[in-house]
Amino acid sequence: MVLQAAELTEDLSSLAACLAALVSERDPLRKNTTGEISADIRLRLQLLRRPENKQLREVAEQIHRLSGLESSFTLPGPQAEEFCGMLLSLAWPERIAQRRGVGSFRLASGQGAELPAYDPLASAPWLATANLGGGVNRRVRLAAPVALPDLLRLHGEKVRFEEVVCWNSRSEAVVHRSMRRLGALILDEKPLPASPELDRRIRKALLEGIVSSGLDSLPWTKELRQLQARVIMLRGLERAENKRKNAWPDIRDDALIAGLIGTPESTWLSPW
Repeated sequence: MVLQAAELTEDLSSLAACLAALVSERDPLRKNTTGEISADIRLRLQLLRRPENKQLREVAEQIHRLSGLESSFTLPGPQAEEFCGMLLSLAWPERIAQRRGVGSFRLASGQGAELPAYDPLASAPWLATANLGGGVNRRVRLAAPVALPDLLRLHGEKVRFEEVVCWNSRSEAVVHRSMRRLGALILDEKPLPASPELDRRIRKALLEGIVSSGLDSLPWTKELRQLQARVIMLRGLERAENKRKNAWPDIRDDALIAGLIGTPESTWLSPW
């Protein structure tokens, strides 16, 4: 992180060393206070400037010295705090977090993370997290807010574009959109523009949704089910009398489902 910070500007190398020390050493806030404590690493950076935290400053100086930079270590002032999120995102890009709800986040790695509602960071749209607890939804221990434009500037080469056309079982509809992603995080999205190819993909996804949901998802009426039963009966009589095969179509539910699999143009339902 120190070397990456120096590539941005050498003035940030000391800040990066302080952040590395705060992550690697025991949390000074948790050692000195009790009760509800924010995960904001910038609060710890303020403690680092106090005389009683000399040992923590020495760790930061050592980290800076071991980086091999020619510049000397200087304790960063309050104006440097706005860069904390950017530097943490460079050190742990897989831990960049996007808010899903108050206190609920998704990490770029795809995992969940959470903060208690009382934490001021719980409402931040984007976080760079440095220390996480265990579990499925990992508790954020240390983090700093970061702006989306800064993430795009620092991690633009990792951003990829995707087009999605698929059946959404929750909304029972076809979703079609283009999106920019950073790992598992969706940076932004918009509907795909209309085109014949999009129409074909939507029909295909809709048919796949009907197959997965079952034929009962279609708007059957009593009359339609009665017609289906009559045709099935006539087909059975036809086969029992050894008459010409396939005069009556096979419209049992299993056969109708099988007839939905393939290219959209080849199915009985697609034109409708």
